[in-house]
Amino acid sequence: MPSFQDLMLPLLIHSADGVVHSWRRLRDECAEDFGLTDNQLGDRIPSGGTRFDSRINFALAHLVQAGLLSRPKRGYLRITPRGREVIDRDLHRVDINLLREFEEYREFQAKLQARTPPPPPRW
Repeated sequence: MPSFQDLMLPLLIHSADGVVHSWRRLRDECAEDFGLTDNQLGDRIPSGGTRFDSRINFALAHLVQAGLLSRPKRGYLRITPRGREVIDRDLHRVDINLLREFEEYREFQAKLQARTPPPPPRW
């Protein structure tokens, strides 16, 4: 099962044509890329959704926050000019380290960290 970061580059590549894609179509194309079985695709997490859908949505959310994809309407995505630039770099991987290049993504991470309470002190 690919991690959400493993899914980032394939999601961008499948969006590269510049048209609006449903997240479900992108999910199905990535599942095919990774050769996932029906059992893997049906693997449920405690919240009730599937593990793969959760990872796809997590990857998409990070790509949107970094400005590589946009959401023209609910459930649909389109690559942005920045996303095209990243694809044009001919990278072997897109992950959080790469997304940190972009100010919007660093701001997103800072907001997440500000909302997360610090761990209790270890006495």
